[in-house]
Parts: sequence; C-alpha cells; structure tokens
Amino acid sequence: MKLKKMVCVIVLTIMLLSSLGVPSMAQEVTVKIDEEKLNCTTPARIENGSTMVPMRAIFEALGMSVEWNNEEKSVTATKEGKVIKLVIGKKTLQVNGEEVELNVAPFIENGSTMVPVRAVSESVDAKVEWKGDKYTVEITTAEYEENKDKWKDNTGVIDVGNMTVSGSGVNVDGNVVYITEGGDFSLKGENDNVMIHVDTKYKVKLRLEGVKMSNPSNPVIFFENTNKSFITISKGTENYITDGEEYTALAKAAIFSNDDIEIKGEGTLYVTSKAHHALASDDDIKIEEGTLLLTADTKDGIHANNTVKILGGDITVTAKGDGIQAEEDVVIEDGNINVTTTGEVAESFGNWGGGMPQGGFGGGRGWRDRNNQTTEGVTPPEGMTRPEGFVPNGEMTAPEGMMRPEGFAPNGEMTPPEGMTPPQGFEPPEGFNPEGGMMQPENENTTAPEDEATATKGIKGETNVTITGGNIVVNSADHAIHCAGTLNITGGELSLSSEKGKGISAHGDVYVESGKIDILKATEGLESKANLTINGGEINIKGSDDGINAGGTGGRDVANRNNSEATTGHDLVITGGTIFVNASGDGLDANGRMIIEGGSIIVEGPTNSGNGALDSGGVIKVNGGTMIALGASGMAEVPDNDSLQPSFRLVVSENIAAGSNIVIKNAAGEVLYSYTTIKTGNSIVFSSDKLTVGETYTVTIGESVHTVELGSVVTNVGNGNGFGFGGRRW
Repeated sequence: MKLKKMVCVIVLTIMLLSSLGVPSMAQEVTVKIDEEKLNCTTPARIENGSTMVPMRAIFEALGMSVEWNNEEKSVTATKEGKVIKLVIGKKTLQVNGEEVELNVAPFIENGSTMVPVRAVSESVDAKVEWKGDKYTVEITTAEYEENKDKWKDNTGVIDVGNMTVSGSGVNVDGNVVYITEGGDFSLKGENDNVMIHVDTKYKVKLRLEGVKMSNPSNPVIFFENTNKSFITISKGTENYITDGEEYTALAKAAIFSNDDIEIKGEGTLYVTSKAHHALASDDDIKIEEGTLLLTADTKDGIHANNTVKILGGDITVTAKGDGIQAEEDVVIEDGNINVTTTGEVAESFGNWGGGMPQGGFGGGRGWRDRNNQTTEGVTPPEGMTRPEGFVPNGEMTAPEGMMRPEGFAPNGEMTPPEGMTPPQGFEPPEGFNPEGGMMQPENENTTAPEDEATATKGIKGETNVTITGGNIVVNSADHAIHCAGTLNITGGELSLSSEKGKGISAHGDVYVESGKIDILKATEGLESKANLTINGGEINIKGSDDGINAGGTGGRDVANRNNSEATTGHDLVITGGTIFVNASGDGLDANGRMIIEGGSIIVEGPTNSGNGALDSGGVIKVNGGTMIALGASGMAEVPDNDSLQPSFRLVVSENIAAGSNIVIKNAAGEVLYSYTTIKTGNSIVFSSDKLTVGETYTVTIGESVHTVELGSVVTNVGNGNGFGFGGRRW
C-alpha cells in the first residue's frame, strides 16, 4: 500500500511540474538548414517545447551578419534590410522594430548564446519543420526553396583531355576544374594531372563517360561542399581514377565528399588510392548500382564517417585497411560484394588464451598458437615453462601419483584445492592469477588494439551492421564482419574467410533471422560479446577456436559457474535454422545460458579434452529442435534435467573414427537419425522430439551397437571423464 501511495505522489508531482512549465531535461537534437546539418559548438536541445541553438551558428547559416552588445547582453543580426534583435533573459524578439513573443527567452550556456530556432528562422521567411521520428529540425530558406531544383537545368561538359568546360559555374585554373554552382556535368577524356573540385551549396552530379584521370598530389574528385554529391557511371563505359601518395587538399580519398555521396549507373569504375581511402565521405555513402573495383594500397576501400548503404551493384574491394568501414552503420540490402583485406594483424598477449595457462593443472590443451593449433617450436610467454606431462598434440597428463580431486575441472576452470601444488616444472609467469589463471588485457580481441593503420577487417560498422540481402564474399586478414554495436542478418548469402580473426564478431547483440552463412576459415566463427540469437537461416562454420560464442572470449565469471541460474547478458538462444559447426575449440559456447528451442544442429567439436562440443556458463536447456554434438568427452557438457525435450549422452571407450556412420533407432527399428562423422571423438550428445522418456534406443557406430535406456529427461551412458562447471559435465 505504501508503494502505491508513493507512485501516486510521484505521478502527481510530475503532472504538476509539467503544468507549471518546468524546463525539460536537456535533449540533443539535429538541426538541418537547406538539407545540411548545422554544426553547433554547444549541442542544440529542447527547452520547454522550443529547440534552442547557438545564435552565431544559426544566424551565419542563414547568411546573416551578427553583432554582440555586451553591455545590453543583446545580439543583432542583419541581412538585406532585415534586422533581428534578441536580449538575454527577455521573451521577445524584434524584427525591424516589431516585437514577437517567445516561449523561451535566450540564455547563455557553456559560453554560447542559445536562441529559439523556429522564431529566428521564420523571422527571415524560412520554413521550419519538426521531424519527430528523427528528432530533427529541418529549415528551408526561401532562396534555397526557389533554387533547389534548378541545378538539374544547369548542364555542361568537362573534357579533361583538353581542359575545356561548359555550363554555368564551371571554370578551369591550371590543372583544376572548379565547379561553384549546382549542376549536371558530363566528364570525358584522359588526364594524368587533374582534379575536379566542387564547392557549392546545391547538388552536383558528375556523369563519368569513359574518363581516365589521375593526380599525383591530390584527390581526383573532391566534393568539398555540396548539398549532395552524385556520381553516375554511364552505361557501357570504363572509367579510371588514380590518386597520388600525398595530398595538398584536405581530403581523405581518391574520390572524396565532405557531404553525402550517391553512386549509380551501369558502367564500370576503377579507383586506386596509393596512400588514402579509395572512396570516402564525411557523411553517408550510398551505392545503388554499377560495377566498382576499388583498391586502397594503405587504407580503407570504402570509408564513411556516418553510414555506408549498399542497395545493389557489383563491388570489388581490395584494401590494406578495412574493406568497407563506417563510423556509424553499414547496411547491405543487395548487390554482389567481394572484399579482400591484406594488412598485417598484430599479435597480442591475449593470444595465449584465457583461464589457466593452456595445459595448466591436470589436463587441458597444452601450448597452442593464436589459431588454437598445437605447433612445433611455439614457445610459452617469457617466464613460463611447460609443466611435466606436456604432450605436443595438445593433451596433457597429470604427473605420476597426482589425482584430480572430485569436482576439479581441467583447463584451469577451477582453482586447485587448498594444499595442492602445481606440477613439477610449472613456473607462473608475470600476470598469473591464482584465482582464475592467466590474466588478460582488457581488450579481448584476438589482435592488439587497432588504429587506422592496423585495422584490416572485411566489413566494419562502428555502431551497427545490418544485412538483408546480397551475395557477400570476404577474405580478410582480421575479422571478416565486425561491429561495435548490434549485428542483424535477415537475408543474403555470405561466404567468409578470415586469416587470423573471427568470421562474424559484434560487441553488441547478434541476430540471425535468415540467409545463408558459410564461414570457411576463422578463429571463432560467429561471436557476440553480448547475446546471440539464431532464429533461422543456414549456417556452416569451420573455426580453429570456438564455433559459435555468446559472451566473447577471454575468461568467464568463475563465481557463476556453480550457479544453475547463470547470469543473463551472454546468452546463446537458438529457435530455428540449420546449423553445422566444425570447431577445434568449443562447438557451441555460451558464457551465460544456452537455450535451444528449435532448429537442426550438428556440432563436430574438439578432438582434445580441453574443450567441449557444448559449453555454457551454467545453464543448457534444450526445449526443441534436433541436435547432435560430437567430440572429446573430457570437457563435454549435457543439457539440464529441467529441459523440456529429452536428451542422452553416450560415451564410448574408444574414439569414433572419422567417417563413421552413426544411426539412432527406436525400439521398433525405425531410424530416427543418421550422420557420418568427419572427425574423431568419443562423446555423443543427442536430443530430438522423437525421444521419449522410458523408451529404449540403439546407437550404431560403424560396426558397434550401443543401447540407451532413456530413464530421465537427460540420460548418461558410458564412462565420461569430464569434470567441472557449466551445464552438466559427467
């Protein structure tokens, strides 16, 4: 009752404050004038229903001269006989001496005089619109409204071969063609030292009609200022753009726009940049059609400060930096996209793996390289020696006379019991953490912290990546597809290979709804450092480490591993789709909960006992679908007993040979499932809606036949030797 009274008081207080006109919380909004974003030193925000902006930014964008009177605390702006005056703290605006009432008086914030944008704009006859869905104020001046479409009527031809031009606002000065008015211009000819420089507030379209242009000291096409930039690749033409190694202009690419740029057409465009990006924009890049072959010898193939959006076309990118990179979102809806990155991927200390040093107390994987492969000649970090019992193939035996205690997990997933000492020859290196093994740097990536020079990912969005269609092929040095935010795949066909990184990686949630994903080579195949949800699609993964991972690599919370209610936030949820995983590390790995509601899942997990076909942070629930998980038994986990669908685990005494046919039948002899293995292992976890508690099943593996009496929702058959936390290990 007290809680209800408190809620009522809070609600009534909010209603009362609102009715009294108490200022709202500061909210940043976007302001656009004539379709261009207004840059404000102090962010625009809403105050009592009025959008407030810095007065100098808005007046100068409207083409007005500004004077500040410090004694009066007033500002006066003038343009073509119109005089506007505002006073700090006064709720009126004077327009040529006539007063207009304001909802909010001007005020000073962070050194900027904030004025109401609608009142100021409308006083000079500009049109103001509020776009609530985008939290944006759009201002259109009378001059722009009158002339915004006239650019289409200003047509001309630029022949770079003999440097002749036509069209209003087009001039030649030396080796530079200057465009200062909006228009639609055709480019033709050849020139090995030329730049097209565009500077106008209106839209400009360049039609490439078989040009071959280069510039040894500048970008070739430089949209320094436009309302919007367009490049049309004329049908049936081949066009070549090549830049030099150093620029004198403040540009970032062989083709560069400070504003939005849109590319379309049915011709072919080759762009080569020796020391910069091939194609870049400080705003958005939109590619609708055309054949583009982009090469960046040192930086990114395509780079946008905002969003890269690909709606179609045939795009081939070869870059030493990132192939396609957006500092906000990457959106791919259609097109044939082929990306290759060739940069160097720096090694980091984190490559030695998380948890106990590999092959720590009693079991594990031994020393491995960054691709999780045991390698002759690979040495441990300085100060660490291989413990007694190390075997080069990745397995490790306990020293003679040493027994694993009950509940002790191999691979360092548990601190040794009190009184237990490390094996003879083990010397903890600097950074060793007795509570959980080797401490890692905060950066859990497989590579060292990146900068613009070392980033060499295939497709990268600094916020989100959304793929709804298209045919995408990536061969990258680092991660094939990466984003710092949310990654959504709802269609398309993806073929991804990463030499030293992950197939698909996101720091935020990952959602796969449909489409076809083939990850042919990667360390980890599909990873989210948050939650990973698969609702559909066809997924095939080959990983030298984990196949599918929710929560990221680099160590889990030891405190949660005994907890059957593992913390959320690093969950793997599968409700549908066809999934095949071939992983040398864990097959399916959830640092939180693993919940399987549907789908057809095949996991060919590790052949060593340092990993498991299934691995969780405490919970594995199988409520639907069909799943077979194969691998070594040492670290294998099984679903929880409170799963809604029956499962069994069969451990055989001798390894199942690669190429063995596994057939599961019910008591009537009906085949419920069959599969031919591609790797060795001795553990099979199987779950299907065709299983019934109380029934008996046979599992034929090659020539051997095993009987499984399903006595409970989860039944274990055979002598498993795994220990430890997460899910249920036998």
